[in-house]
Amino acid sequence: MHLLYEICIESIKGRQQTYFLKHYDWNKAPDRD
Repeated sequence: MHLLYEICIESIKGRQQTYFLKHYDWNKAPDRD
């Protein structure tokens, strides 16, 4: 049960990261030469 819970947490974290990468406004990021 506890392991399943941890897998769910990791899955949610991964999804949030993917959402961030998809929706991040790269134009607002500091310019890199």
